[in-house]
Parts: sequence; structure tokens; C-alpha cells
Amino acid sequence: MPRPILPLSLLALCLALAGPSRADEYWDALSRSPSMLIIETRAAEGGAQDIYAGLDLNTGHESRLMLYLNRSKGLDQTAAASDAYGLRLTSATDQPVAISLGVDYLTQDEAIEIDGYHLTIDLTPGDWQLSLSTELRRIRLLTSPALRRLRPQLEAITTESQGTTLALGYNGWQAWGLSLYYRQDSYDENLEGLALRPRLSQLIFTQAGLNAAWNLTRRQQGFSLSRYFEYSYLTTSYDMSWSAVDNEAFYYLALSLGHELSHQWTVEVEAGKGAASTAQGASNSYGAVAIIHTW
Repeated sequence: MPRPILPLSLLALCLALAGPSRADEYWDALSRSPSMLIIETRAAEGGAQDIYAGLDLNTGHESRLMLYLNRSKGLDQTAAASDAYGLRLTSATDQPVAISLGVDYLTQDEAIEIDGYHLTIDLTPGDWQLSLSTELRRIRLLTSPALRRLRPQLEAITTESQGTTLALGYNGWQAWGLSLYYRQDSYDENLEGLALRPRLSQLIFTQAGLNAAWNLTRRQQGFSLSRYFEYSYLTTSYDMSWSAVDNEAFYYLALSLGHELSHQWTVEVEAGKGAASTAQGASNSYGAVAIIHTW
């Protein structure tokens, strides 16, 4: 599944800082919590690597500014690297209703470019958190060099998508937290044609572009369960996604452990495994380490 605008470690840290309090106390603590810097690196089977940096600034005006960047390297030396950047501004974090506006940009050499714009409304009635988000994306699948030589004006095939995400969290249990989410995406082009006409698709797009298209999802859903201790937290999560091209399902299971080294430093380690639903589908295991600094 695509990464959220900030990794799970940020939410887990915020919850850990707030402790096993009621939801209204948690959001009050979040609005006053210090700024945070997160550096995360992860490695997967086959040589894939990611490095992620996220900055969450408490502006001191009942709002927060979040920025992130992510650099990914493919499974082998020939795979194209990708870069992602994003920004989000959240207002009234100390109120029962908060509104966030954000932009994202992703690019992968000779493969794909995505511009995203999203609006999120967060509600916190009692011990519950309800989040509704809508996102508009402009997706450019880059064509093959051979086709661009023949048709210079046909540099990319463009489609647009609209996604809606509904997330629900509950923090009413002592030292426990639970969250669920569901996302649905619709596209103005029929991406299933890439799977129905594979030879034609291989002539039009690069292999990296086809791989990127297969990673576009039609539906995502999942949950996470967290246990908070005095200086640590443990989170397990399970996610499922379905490709917008061939509707193949992909399952993802992860376990993360965070520990507060000091008042300003926290370390988090994570291990996970993903697998496709078909027998011939790919599977992948990974490990990650994150350092979180607050001030």
C-alpha cells in the first residue's frame, strides 16, 4: 500500500507521548506536543531500499505543518528509483474538529509521475477519532523511448483519480489503541486494459511504467492494534490492497516496537512481510529502523 503522509511511527509516538488518556486529553496533548523529526530507513529482500524523512512542526498557532520526503531504490540496479515529497497543514488541532490540506508529488524515472491534492476532516467525539479524507490525483504514465521517437508529442498517458478514505480510531481502553481504515479509488481511464492487452501495453510503456501502474490500487483496507507502556509501545498492523489493473490482492503484515531513549529521542524498529494472493505472485519481507527527535 502507498505510504501515508507520515509513517505509523509518528502516530504511535504521539499516542505514547499522550499516554493511555482519554481521546480529548490525547488531542489536547497533540496540539501542545513538541515538533518532531523522523528519519527512517528500510531494506527489503532483493536489495530494495527506502529512506524517509518527516518533519512535524508545531507552529504555536493551534496548527501543525508537516513535510516529508521519501527516496526508494528498486529491487535491482536496473530498476528506476522513485522520489516522493509532500506537505500538509492542519488547523485547530486542539478542537473537536480539525481540517487538513495537503499536496503530494511522486516521480519515478521513465515510469510515472503523480500529483496529489487532499482534504481531511478529523472529528474527535469522546474516546473516538473519525477521519474522512478525499484526494484528487493526476497520474502520468510515461511512454517507452521507442514510442516517443515515433510520436514525440505522446510523452505520457494521463489519467486522473479520486480517492476517499474513512478511518476510525478508539482510545478508550486503558493502554490500548485500535484503528481501522478503508479507501476506495476510481480512475477516469480503464486501467484493466493494460492486463487485457499485455503485448500492446509493453510496446507503449516501459517495464518500470507497467510495474508502477500495477501498484495503483482500487481498494485498500486494514487495521492496527497498539499497546502502550511507560516508555515503549508495540503496534501490529494488517493491510490489504487490490490492484486497479488486474484486481490482484496483496496482503501486508507488520510489527513495530518503539522505545523512548530519553525525553527527546525515541527509536522504533519494524519488521513486515507482504505477499500477493496468487500462488505465482511476489512476496517480500523487510526490516526498518526509525529515529525520532522531539524539541
